[in-house]
Amino acid sequence: MKILFANIWNRNLIVKWNYDWIDDKWFIKKDVFKQKTKEILENFDEWKNKLQVNILDILPLEKFDKIYLVWTNQGTNEQQDTIYAARIIQKLLGYNIDVLEYTSNPTDRKAVLYYYKKVIWERINKNDKLYLFVSGGVPAMKEAMVWAALSEDIDVVILEAINWKLVENKVEEIYLKEIYKKSLKLFISNYDWFWAEKLIEKNQRLFGDKIDFLYKLKYTNARFNFDFSVANFLVDKMNLSLNEEDVFQKVEIEDDLKCIKELLDNIEITYKKWEYTMLLGKVFRLQEAIYRYIFEKNTGISTKKDEKWDFAEFVNYIENNVDLKNFLVSNNVNYDQPNTFVLAKILSYFIEKKILEDDDRILFQIAASVDKLKDLRNLSIMAHWWQWVSKKDLDNKKLLEKISKIKEIFNKKENIFDKINKFLLEEIKNL
Repeated sequence: MKILFANIWNRNLIVKWNYDWIDDKWFIKKDVFKQKTKEILENFDEWKNKLQVNILDILPLEKFDKIYLVWTNQGTNEQQDTIYAARIIQKLLGYNIDVLEYTSNPTDRKAVLYYYKKVIWERINKNDKLYLFVSGGVPAMKEAMVWAALSEDIDVVILEAINWKLVENKVEEIYLKEIYKKSLKLFISNYDWFWAEKLIEKNQRLFGDKIDFLYKLKYTNARFNFDFSVANFLVDKMNLSLNEEDVFQKVEIEDDLKCIKELLDNIEITYKKWEYTMLLGKVFRLQEAIYRYIFEKNTGISTKKDEKWDFAEFVNYIENNVDLKNFLVSNNVNYDQPNTFVLAKILSYFIEKKILEDDDRILFQIAASVDKLKDLRNLSIMAHWWQWVSKKDLDNKKLLEKISKIKEIFNKKENIFDKINKFLLEEIKNL
């Protein structure tokens, strides 16, 4: 349905007759408006040929399925109330018009906004198209009508009279879009790309031509959640500048070192997002990845499964290295697969035999220190219990300091997600 809302004000009614209570523009004087409109309504048949609707008459009323006119009635001797004028206009226009009463102060923005949110919610369905006529009336009532309507999930068209012609007002594009851009900045600055993405999708009538920006949000959210297949797919759909190509890149999961650097950046952002329980899972995945990286770098032996037998290359390496094998056996280590426990024992052996370079030794020691968080992880929902994980728990173990040291060893400087955000926040200006 097409539904129209309009406020009634004291310039919507013209009386074409010479009376001392009529001004030089045929309007009823404000100080007697309520009194005289009451008299006119009570004797409508005598007055109807002297009356004319002003401004509202340019509306194509026949095109609307329902029309609501809002009058004011403050219940006092307030002469500017439009309670009787609205009923007169209702009779003069003669269409399917309902009149609604507002009884509070029309300049009270909070009260008017609450009123309009209520009457719109009660009368408008999601599939209706709402038209708001905003020419004339108390500014607070016009503003409240607009913002109450825009706050609902409905299609809104704002109309006004300019030089006696009916035009659509682009207030959504001008004001609402700026409010949404402020929300986008807040979401993105807090690494909440999912809700920034949803905000763009829900308001495609405002941002519909900014598909690349939406792709960038989807890409970043997918990348942060390790959905690299989606992220890589979106890279091919984006029109990127040369500067952007260095940022919105495909993630190569076959490159273990790049994936470790990706995980380091991800952990930093997870900490900033206060997702501490999730952080624990990522930290222990980092520990395993670093162990595998150091082992493969120093031996040239893969820790991945073999197609013919689970970990044949890894097991054969140990079997052929008698001293290492004896070390593991003497420590009751079953080396049939390269899990975190087995790799930690092997790397401690390498340190004892001075096989590792200084950076690899320090890297291993930092990664091994993560074991201090093992009890916390095991008691959390990430493992076997329901205990919460707090920022204080992680700060006491100096987790971020450890992550920074690992990044320093890998010569990893700016966080990729902070780098992406710089581009996104800058692009908001052009939306």
